[in-house]
Amino acid sequence: MGANALDIERQTRLAWDAYGTHHLRRGTPLTEVDQITWGPANGPGDGILGDLKGLRVLDLGCGPARHAAHLARTYGAHVDAVDASPSQIERARTRYSDVP
Repeated sequence: MGANALDIERQTRLAWDAYGTHHLRRGTPLTEVDQITWGPANGPGDGILGDLKGLRVLDLGCGPARHAAHLARTYGAHVDAVDASPSQIERARTRYSDVP
């Protein structure tokens, strides 16, 4: 990877961390989701993932982990949620402390 790519990654991480910190300070509530949204068009929904019960799922760039918590609670998946932003992980851990 070139230096520019690493700088963009660093800037992106810092931006998401600032965003998460802002919402932690504000105490912004995290709304629950009843299905995974895949972007502006919402895509195919959760059904495309098949039966997740007991399966291990990796959520990269999970942000505050709303989708990860949804998959764990709704489908019984074992979800590893990962994000480069410490403040987003803190939001997830605070909101979903009851979800393994």
